[in-house]
Amino acid sequence: MRTYNIFKKYWLILLLLVPMACQDDYDLGEVPTADEAEFSSSENTKGPNYINFNNTSDNHLKKWDFGNGTSAEGSDVTGYFAFAGEYIVTLTVYGGGGSVTSTQTVTIDETDPEICEVEILELLTGGCDDEDGKTWVVDAERAAHFGLGPVGGNGPDWYTAG
Repeated sequence: MRTYNIFKKYWLILLLLVPMACQDDYDLGEVPTADEAEFSSSENTKGPNYINFNNTSDNHLKKWDFGNGTSAEGSDVTGYFAFAGEYIVTLTVYGGGGSVTSTQTVTIDETDPEICEVEILELLTGGCDDEDGKTWVVDAERAAHFGLGPVGGNGPDWYTAG
């Protein structure tokens, strides 16, 4: 009986709130235009393997994919391209009503000589001067085919794959 009395007491408030909850007054905004996804690029003062990218559109989230496994967010960003080659840089501009994407191809003429001095790169790949490089083969059928252990140890002591 008590529940019925509470409902009876507040029925008018409920009757007024229910229609208000069903209104569709949401405006997500406009979808960004292709012009808002245009961007420019220029060489950075650090060297030819560093490229500055700029997008001047307002009030949008901007996400960059540099085509080399790295990404960034913002209007003014810098991409680092260690190795010579062509990279497809993608900018996605997000607005309230959706997103738009544009791409540009960036050509890097020379491998950054500093990357060739990184010891782990030489150990894993054979280094920048080794044209054939190293080939890694994983035999997943063999127990402990992949593991982790101390340098100079007799095998993987800390972790081994099944």
